[in-house]
Amino acid sequence: MSEENFDIEKYSIPTFSSGLSEFSAEQDFIEMNEEKQHEHIIELWGIAKAKLIGAVKIINMFGDINRRIYLHGKRKALKMKLMEEERLR
Repeated sequence: MSEENFDIEKYSIPTFSSGLSEFSAEQDFIEMNEEKQHEHIIELWGIAKAKLIGAVKIINMFGDINRRIYLHGKRKALKMKLMEEERLR
């Protein structure tokens, strides 16, 4: 499944659910025929990929926020240093 063909909406799950309970999922999986099991595995990988994409976006967003805060602090420290030097002249 290539990135450009991946439809994240197809695998979206409700935000209040972390998925099926372990027992229920195992029981349902055992009762499926081989074709349905294969489809279910593909669906689970799709859900995992969607969660991974979301996690990467969150990590990148917080990395960007962290970088901005760091740069803002550096600029402010430089500005304060320049103001102090100007005051001492």
